[in-house]
Amino acid sequence: MSKPLVVRLHDESADSDIFNADASTCRPYLIHGIVECVRAAQAGGAGLIVYNRAEGNALGEVAKFLVHNARKVWASLDEP
Repeated sequence: MSKPLVVRLHDESADSDIFNADASTCRPYLIHGIVECVRAAQAGGAGLIVYNRAEGNALGEVAKFLVHNARKVWASLDEP
């Protein structure tokens, strides 16, 4: 008999995962993965979150925060 298996690979994002910053899109993807893992488990299968303690996909801390701050500036320019 076939059972569902859901796996979500997630790289740590301190600004999003810990500080709940809006500049990163990591948190919504992690939450979606958790929800899908729960659904698979409730359907008799399994869900697995692989949480890598590797910040920012090798972008580097300083570069990553510069990019996120730039996103905030660009987003504020679109606001009336």
